[in-house]
Amino acid sequence: MVVNVGAREVNAPLNIHAGHVDFYQYRDDGWIHFLSRNAQESYDFAVIAQKAAERAMLPAFIIQDGFIVTHNKDMLDTLTDEQVMGFVGEYNPEFSILKTGGTYNPVALQDYYSEHARSMTESQRALPGILDEVFAEFATLSGRRYHRVNNYRTEDAEVVIVTMGSTEGTAMDAVDELRLEGVKVGLLALKVFRPFPVEEICQALAHASTVIVMDRANSQGAELTPLALEVQSAIQRRVLSLEYGRGGRNTPLQLVKDIYRLGFILNSKVDAKTAQMLLQHPNAELSALVGELRLLQGDQFVDKFIEHL
Repeated sequence: MVVNVGAREVNAPLNIHAGHVDFYQYRDDGWIHFLSRNAQESYDFAVIAQKAAERAMLPAFIIQDGFIVTHNKDMLDTLTDEQVMGFVGEYNPEFSILKTGGTYNPVALQDYYSEHARSMTESQRALPGILDEVFAEFATLSGRRYHRVNNYRTEDAEVVIVTMGSTEGTAMDAVDELRLEGVKVGLLALKVFRPFPVEEICQALAHASTVIVMDRANSQGAELTPLALEVQSAIQRRVLSLEYGRGGRNTPLQLVKDIYRLGFILNSKVDAKTAQMLLQHPNAELSALVGELRLLQGDQFVDKFIEHL
């Protein structure tokens, strides 16, 4: 099964614009999660996901930010129907209730339920190799190569943003512009959220002094957002968790650049006077970001943050 998800906020209050809580509700249910940043990737993942899901015998989500990607007019490089059919192939499952019959609505009690749960875990553990194979096969067909993460200019980066979805493109532009100024920043964008790419994340962030996780969601009652919680667990050190873009709120290029600059303040030894100037002066380049932090996290959070600096 392959399901295209226009990722939006959930009630209440009613909002039909972009939000990642929409698919986080299914993060532990065994689905493969593909994250596309634009229309081209949504198209490509529609082809890739079909083959990967059949090979892994697991269902797949193709997640697109609501309206930002789902309702976007964009140019596409498409394949012919014959190319797609040749790539995906006929579905001839080894295990099918149409062939062999099956057990419906089974009961598994204390003596054997753990073994069933364990088999689902093992299916997820086999996924990285399957996905890498299908990505390579698709690259041969289309010339477009995907990986489970987009590791963008992180090799010597001092500050790295981790994110998913449409903001990936904005963050790539921010990295390019800041690099022209001599600022060493990078981006790690997850193209696959499940299975979670722990090894790739650890490699990409190994040399970053500051890691900032931008998440278009929150986990009520938890200290960190869902993505930040898993990234921090993977790298075994603190990250800065920023909830952003809820309900489709715009995330302009300048804001992302300011977030990178915030990372350098965290990464540098600055005196209290300089920190106060950067964070509180009405004309400071970070004032918009601090205003957003106050709105999302509250005055106490920002005051403690400034005191920490």
